Amino acid sequence: ISIETITDACEDSLWTQDLTGKIAVIWRGGCEFSCKAERAQNRGAIGVIIINHTGDAAGMSGGTCGLNVTIPVIMIGREDG
Repeated sequence: ISIETITDACEDSLWTQDLTGKIAVIWRGGCEFSCKAERAQNRGAIGVIIINHTGDAAGMSGGTCGLNVTIPVIMIGREDG
């Protein structure tokens, strides 16, 4: 498993850290941005930074889990990440 797979927040069983009071840094991967953010929030994160796996930051939308997310979430490009 690559580091990007472990830190993309798509697999709950691989991502179990306590994030209380922290900002989660997550790779863009194969699942929705909003669900990544919700998983981080459920572990106590106060914000989320998603690193795009290729190129610049991409646009994000609320998706399936968006209405459940109350913490700030941003995306940055791979080079900045």
